[in-house]
Amino acid sequence: MSPQDLRYLGGPLIALAVVGVFAAGLGYGGYRIARHLLGWNVDVRATQHESLQINIDDATLRRVDVADSKVELTSDLLGMFGATLLVTPTTEIRVDDKPAQLRDLPQGARVRAAYQWRDGFKIASRIAAEAPPRAPITR
Repeated sequence: MSPQDLRYLGGPLIALAVVGVFAAGLGYGGYRIARHLLGWNVDVRATQHESLQINIDDATLRRVDVADSKVELTSDLLGMFGATLLVTPTTEIRVDDKPAQLRDLPQGARVRAAYQWRDGFKIASRIAAEAPPRAPITR
């Protein structure tokens, strides 16, 4: 390759590097914005002896499976982003700020939850639900 050939390649290589840096910055910024808008954050105060605690600040309860001890949550208008949490006997469940059981969780409720990722499962440590308002009966 001659020095003249390298000069012709220099412009496209610089343009490719600039586009790559721009795309990486946009992708990272978009991820941070989407995570903030969806209300999902990670509590990074975990130590070596405890697993990472992930908080869900605002989600909707889509489905409760009492037989398998699971709850399915969605977190956006279209219901595309969400999580399926495994409920254990140690999971703290509250409905309208009162202690409750898994079967008491109302479908469509607004939910705040926390879970830990262990052995490939999302293990719920806390679920707090606010029952959806009842629609007025019209005659």
